[in-house]
Amino acid sequence: MDKWQSGIRFAKRMYYPRIAGTLLCSPIIFVSIIQFDQPKILIFALALNVLMWPHLAYRIARQAKDPYKTEILNLSFDSLFCGLWISSIGLNSFGSISMSAMVILNTIATGGVRFMRRGVLLQALGVFLYGIVFDISLQESPASSAWASLPLLAIYPMIVGFASYQLASELQKTKFTLKSLSVTDDLTGLLNRRYVNQTLSDFAESSRCMNSLLILMDIDNFKKINDSYGHDVGDKALCLLSETLKNSLRPDDVIARFGGDEFCIIMWNTSQDQAVKIISRIQCAFKENSLDAFNESLSISAGIASWDSTLESASQWFIRADQLLYKAKVNGRDRAEVN
Repeated sequence: MDKWQSGIRFAKRMYYPRIAGTLLCSPIIFVSIIQFDQPKILIFALALNVLMWPHLAYRIARQAKDPYKTEILNLSFDSLFCGLWISSIGLNSFGSISMSAMVILNTIATGGVRFMRRGVLLQALGVFLYGIVFDISLQESPASSAWASLPLLAIYPMIVGFASYQLASELQKTKFTLKSLSVTDDLTGLLNRRYVNQTLSDFAESSRCMNSLLILMDIDNFKKINDSYGHDVGDKALCLLSETLKNSLRPDDVIARFGGDEFCIIMWNTSQDQAVKIISRIQCAFKENSLDAFNESLSISAGIASWDSTLESASQWFIRADQLLYKAKVNGRDRAEVN
């Protein structure tokens, strides 16, 4: 379904430039047909090309099983039609080069050099096919052809540029979304272990590590909660703790779910005494919140490790916090241990 929707978006991006392109090319072709007494059936064909082809191509793409591939085929027809039309105006230099260059510009913006090569070949095929059906009478470029080409040369590159800008913006948004998802915990919406590992490494290598604290905490007897009430209740308890942490900590504190029921907090410009008071408030708030939610007061234990010169890496910092968390468990839970 996502592939189909992506194909539809691609077809829609091509739809409006195609309308503008056929419309802007029509004065060049119409002037040539009238001035050089070309077959009048070409006027009818030109009207069909301008009024019907962009809408027909979009409709065909929307109804296709693979809109993207169908739209690529539509772009191939654009190049083929261009070859036919530049033949119809006698390959006059100004009009032919203008139309050919704008179609080639569109193929490059869509698929790079590979699409450009295909487009040039299809334009040449269009010239060849037109020469088989009609005689191509070479024409000079009158002033009227040059004037008729100006709207195409002035407006169409801006349309293609704007479409390219929109595509680049969408790609940037998609890149940002994917990056956010890669460092976000699905259950709680907090940052995840990947983000913590990278942040700790960067943090430990910078001057910000001084006066900084790494706190690991988890819910006491969490396995018992899962076994007694089920994993749904366990997940709700994790979400409740994450909300308690977000409501209790500063905006610039890093809060992450490290895995299972283990949470990680990175704080800077904070003393151990301040951190102990903050963790104590969080423990009290979580007890109250869990009592309201589950009719049972849940507790948390924490290990608070400050950075000092004896630590050589982020992994050693994490190990120290983990040892302090273990110490809090051994000493009776529902408490915080500091180094």
